[in-house]
Amino acid sequence: MGTTPRARWLTGGTAIAIAVAVVSFLALDPVGDDDVPRDAYTIAADTACVKGKREIAVAGKRLASDAGPPNVERYGAALLVATAEWRSTARSLEPPADRRARAQELDGALHDVAVDAAGLAQAARAGDQERIDTRVARIDEASGRVEQEIEALDLDECAGLRLMPGGLAGR
Repeated sequence: MGTTPRARWLTGGTAIAIAVAVVSFLALDPVGDDDVPRDAYTIAADTACVKGKREIAVAGKRLASDAGPPNVERYGAALLVATAEWRSTARSLEPPADRRARAQELDGALHDVAVDAAGLAQAARAGDQERIDTRVARIDEASGRVEQEIEALDLDECAGLRLMPGGLAGR
């Protein structure tokens, strides 16, 4: 932690950038080709997932390109919107019975990211570095769960994307 307000903002911005990067680092355990069929649900869920990750990447790029101290409040708000839109699209899909529980787990993890993104924006608005750090850690944890459920649902295209500070990259 720095001793000046600018240093604290940079520390907070760095922590958020790291959280965004970790959000989508994926476990590389191979999944058998016959585990989940590539049906209409899987294709639609994969498409929604890719779109969600792209929106999160856009929010991260805005944070990285801002002049001056990172605007953590604006990033938290943008992450909330991107996650809520992803969640809404995913909830509009009807998963087959064999994937309903996994789809609900993904929804729960996305919900947690959204809640903590809102909390991050509030903490940043208040200038509370301890709360910012706590929310970043919680976003990181929930994001890890999102990635686990993406993999469990065999959303291959989405699982092949990972968020990097300032952008989106393939594996």
